[in-house]
Amino acid sequence: MIQQESPNRYQQVKSGEMSIPRAKFETRVFDGFIKQDELENQNDLASRQDQDTKMGDMGWYLQVLKKYAVFKGRARRKEYWVFMLINTTVMAILMIIEAVTGIQDIYSISDLYGLAVAIPVSAVATRRLHDTGRSGWWQFLILVLVIGWIPLLIWLLKDSDDGNNKYGPNPKEIPTLADTNTDINA
Repeated sequence: MIQQESPNRYQQVKSGEMSIPRAKFETRVFDGFIKQDELENQNDLASRQDQDTKMGDMGWYLQVLKKYAVFKGRARRKEYWVFMLINTTVMAILMIIEAVTGIQDIYSISDLYGLAVAIPVSAVATRRLHDTGRSGWWQFLILVLVIGWIPLLIWLLKDSDDGNNKYGPNPKEIPTLADTNTDINA
C-alpha cells in the first residue's frame, strides 16, 4: 500500500522528531519519491514467503543437493521429507530399470546413485536434527541399536524448535507482510 505523506511529516522524519521503525516494510511516498530500500525489503520478504509455493518439490530436492556437504544450520521438515521422498523415488526407478534391463553388475546405476547422495542424505538429516535441537551424531543411533530408528524417526518428524537454537535461526520463522505493515501513526 502506498501512502502519500505530507511535507510536514517528511520534515519531521528527516529531522528525527518522528521516527519510522526500520523493522516495518511499508512503502512510503514523500513528494512523489518512493523510498527504494523499503520497497526492496518488502519485495525480498514477499519472495521469501512464496518460497514454498514457487520452489516446488524438485526445488527442495535441488536445494539439498546444492548444500552437498553442509552439516551446519537447520533444515525444515519439508526440506528433509521432500528430499527423502524424491531420493527414494529415484532409487526405486533406477532399481526397476536395472531389473528390466538385466543389469546386475557390482557397480550398478542405483549403487552409484546411492553413493553419490550418501553425503547429502547425511547432511540434510544432520540439519534436520539440528532443527529439533539435537546433534547430528544421533543419526548413528540407527547403527547401534536394533530399535534405534524409532527415536530417530520421531525426532525427524518433530516440528522445529521455536526461535533460535544453538544451531542457528529457525528457517520457518519468516514474518508475514500483514505483521510488518503498520500505519505511520501507530
